[in-house]
Amino acid sequence: MYGSFVKFSPKGGSFNFEFYRPRADEPKPDPAWKTIEAASWIGQIHDHFSPNRVTGALWMHMGISQVSLHYCNCENTRFDVDPFGRTWYPDLGRYRVGVLDTNGNLITTFGGYGNAESRGPDSPVIDPRTGKARPRTADDPKDLKSPFGEPEIAFSYLIGVGATDRYAYMGDSLNRRLLRAKLVYAAEETCDVK
Repeated sequence: MYGSFVKFSPKGGSFNFEFYRPRADEPKPDPAWKTIEAASWIGQIHDHFSPNRVTGALWMHMGISQVSLHYCNCENTRFDVDPFGRTWYPDLGRYRVGVLDTNGNLITTFGGYGNAESRGPDSPVIDPRTGKARPRTADDPKDLKSPFGEPEIAFSYLIGVGATDRYAYMGDSLNRRLLRAKLVYAAEETCDVK
């Protein structure tokens, strides 16, 4: 269910799985590259954890989900790298989006579990007269809270994240919707360019 991001420089790098045998004409890795011991699970092939070495990686970060081991790609998720080099990824197992900086450090996460009626401030309310869920109306009391209002950004089966400099876009296949979240920052600063 979970997999890792691995960032290589333009010089390249390699994964060395226990069952991999390099070809004779394959280029040798740069001896200055660092090698990290890791493990991989390939259920369709070995059905156990296998030793793995990652050579030349700048960083690795575990946490992207859903990573499918099926022979089709219909259930795999998609991530994005924004114009600032940050990695935006789905964490389906925890119903949230994660954001990494350019060094693989976790900057933030957002989101939580919710069904299709979980729409933040636009969530349906329970009608005091009928006891049934209905859309909010202009004459509703201001203190009428929705049981579906939290979390403000809700996912049920988060399959993809895309990001620009202003918005994050998330696809939720089980709730059958595309969400757009405006990016705001806890601290901002501007300066003159001369």
